[in-house]
Amino acid sequence: MKKLGILGGMGPQATIRLYDSIIRQSIKMYGAKHNADFPHLFISNLPVRDLISSKKDEEVTVTMLCDEARRFEQAGADGFLIACNTIYLYADIIQQAVSIPLLSPVNAVVDICIQDKRSAIGFMGSQTTMQSSLYTGPLLAAGIQVHIPLIHDHSVIADSIQTVIAGDQSSVDRKRLTSIIDQLVAQGSEALLLGCTELPLLIGQSLSSVPLYSSLDILTSIACRFVYEE
Repeated sequence: MKKLGILGGMGPQATIRLYDSIIRQSIKMYGAKHNADFPHLFISNLPVRDLISSKKDEEVTVTMLCDEARRFEQAGADGFLIACNTIYLYADIIQQAVSIPLLSPVNAVVDICIQDKRSAIGFMGSQTTMQSSLYTGPLLAAGIQVHIPLIHDHSVIADSIQTVIAGDQSSVDRKRLTSIIDQLVAQGSEALLLGCTELPLLIGQSLSSVPLYSSLDILTSIACRFVYEE
């Protein structure tokens, strides 16, 4: 069984949920019952600076990420993933720092959309990610239209993400998030990608009239396939 690093702390709540999700899927999908049946994970809660709304601290953040990836490699990890979509903007730089593979959710999202025959999806994530081509580029290249929330709604989503990181989900205005989802559906979105690992902690299927693709669930599947199947 392969050893896997989880580069987390971005934010801590999503990292906890990802770990829990991997353990649950190990039981449900791979029959784990005893301690030796579960994956060997290296979990790092790395306190990097916030890149949710801007890239002003990216240099120091990327340096920390590369250093931590090297620690995974030195510890014996066979591969690693990141519990944050925004940080995948720097995947190429981080990958160059180590010889073990960085597992990415981007291709998995494209594959799911193709498998489900989606012609258009809505995308919600951090401001930095929504304003990038991280997901939109590969999806558009696959012939899948991507709908992004209106620019004045980006700060609403960013504030909600920050609230989750701070551990206070109760104060999030879910009505505003639901309104954003409804706008994306009205534009023709056939499914909605929650492209930030905090958003699945806030948005469940009951808030959406179209199927949700959770980046947390996708990362979980990638992790378990790597550990148990590859």
